[in-house]
Amino acid sequence: DGGIYSPEIKQKCILKDKSFFGLEAKKYLIDIISEKKIICKNRGVGKYKRYPAVCYAEGKDIAREMVSSDWALANRKYSLDYVKDEEKAKLFKLG
Repeated sequence: DGGIYSPEIKQKCILKDKSFFGLEAKKYLIDIISEKKIICKNRGVGKYKRYPAVCYAEGKDIAREMVSSDWALANRKYSLDYVKDEEKAKLFKLG
Protein backbone atom coordinates (compact mmCIF):
# COMPACT_ATOMS: atom_id res chain seq x y z
CA ASP A 1 0.00 0.00 0.00
CA GLY A 2 2.97 2.32 -0.46
CA GLY A 3 3.85 5.13 -2.78
CA ILE A 4 7.32 3.79 -3.56
CA TYR A 5 9.06 0.54 -4.31
CA SER A 6 12.56 0.13 -2.93
CA PRO A 7 14.88 -2.80 -3.62
CA GLU A 8 15.34 -5.68 -1.21
CA ILE A 9 18.66 -5.78 0.66
CA LYS A 10 20.14 -8.60 -1.46
CA GLN A 11 18.51 -7.50 -4.71
CA LYS A 12 20.90 -6.89 -7.58
CA CYS A 13 20.34 -4.41 -10.36
CA ILE A 14 21.08 -5.48 -13.90
CA LEU A 15 20.66 -1.94 -15.25
CA LYS A 16 23.34 -0.36 -13.12
CA ASP A 17 26.92 -1.31 -12.48
CA LYS A 18 26.11 -2.20 -8.89
CA SER A 19 26.47 -5.68 -7.43
CA PHE A 20 24.28 -5.12 -4.37
CA PHE A 21 21.81 -2.44 -5.36
CA GLY A 22 19.55 -3.08 -2.34
CA LEU A 23 22.38 -2.69 0.14
CA GLU A 24 23.44 0.59 -1.42
CA ALA A 25 19.84 1.86 -1.31
CA LYS A 26 19.76 0.97 2.40
CA LYS A 27 22.96 2.93 3.00
CA TYR A 28 21.45 5.95 1.26
CA LEU A 29 18.31 5.69 3.40
CA ILE A 30 20.44 5.55 6.54
CA ASP A 31 22.19 8.74 5.42
CA ILE A 32 18.80 10.46 4.97
CA ILE A 33 17.44 9.52 8.40
CA SER A 34 20.54 9.18 10.56
CA GLU A 35 20.33 11.26 13.74
CA LYS A 36 17.30 13.17 12.51
CA LYS A 37 13.86 13.60 14.02
CA ILE A 38 11.41 11.40 12.09
CA ILE A 39 7.71 12.23 11.92
CA CYS A 40 5.20 10.01 10.11
CA LYS A 41 1.71 11.05 9.08
CA ASN A 42 -0.84 8.27 8.66
CA ARG A 43 -2.73 8.27 5.35
CA GLY A 44 -5.59 6.05 6.53
CA VAL A 45 -6.13 2.34 5.96
CA GLY A 46 -4.83 0.88 2.71
CA LYS A 47 -6.17 -1.86 0.47
CA TYR A 48 -4.54 -4.67 2.45
CA LYS A 49 -5.48 -3.25 5.86
CA ARG A 50 -2.07 -1.70 6.24
CA TYR A 51 -1.54 1.84 7.45
CA PRO A 52 0.47 3.71 4.82
CA ALA A 53 2.16 6.86 6.01
CA VAL A 54 4.36 9.61 4.70
CA CYS A 55 7.47 9.96 6.84
CA TYR A 56 9.63 13.02 7.12
CA ALA A 57 13.22 13.47 8.32
CA GLU A 58 13.45 17.01 9.62
CA GLY A 59 10.72 18.14 7.24
CA LYS A 60 11.93 16.28 4.13
CA ASP A 61 9.72 13.54 2.66
CA ILE A 62 11.90 10.42 2.99
CA ALA A 63 10.22 8.57 0.13
CA ARG A 64 10.60 11.59 -2.16
CA GLU A 65 14.31 11.78 -1.27
CA MET A 66 14.76 8.09 -2.13
CA VAL A 67 12.93 8.40 -5.46
CA SER A 68 14.54 11.72 -6.39
CA SER A 69 17.97 10.18 -5.94
CA ASP A 70 16.97 7.09 -7.99
CA TRP A 71 17.29 4.62 -5.08
CA ALA A 72 13.56 3.81 -5.19
CA LEU A 73 10.79 3.86 -7.77
CA ALA A 74 7.34 5.40 -7.73
CA ASN A 75 4.80 2.65 -7.10
CA ARG A 76 2.16 3.69 -9.63
CA LYS A 77 -0.17 0.90 -8.55
CA TYR A 78 -0.89 2.66 -5.26
CA SER A 79 0.08 6.30 -5.73
CA LEU A 80 1.17 8.84 -8.31
CA ASP A 81 2.78 11.06 -5.66
CA TYR A 82 6.37 10.36 -6.71
CA VAL A 83 6.09 9.81 -10.47
CA LYS A 84 7.50 13.23 -11.42
CA ASP A 85 10.40 12.72 -8.99
CA GLU A 86 11.20 9.38 -10.62
CA GLU A 87 11.03 10.80 -14.13
CA LYS A 88 13.38 13.64 -13.16
CA ALA A 89 15.85 11.22 -11.54
CA LYS A 90 15.86 9.07 -14.69
CA LEU A 91 16.28 12.11 -16.94
CA PHE A 92 19.32 13.33 -15.01
CA LYS A 93 20.63 9.78 -14.33
CA LEU A 94 20.82 10.22 -10.57
CA GLY A 95 21.55 7.51 -8.00
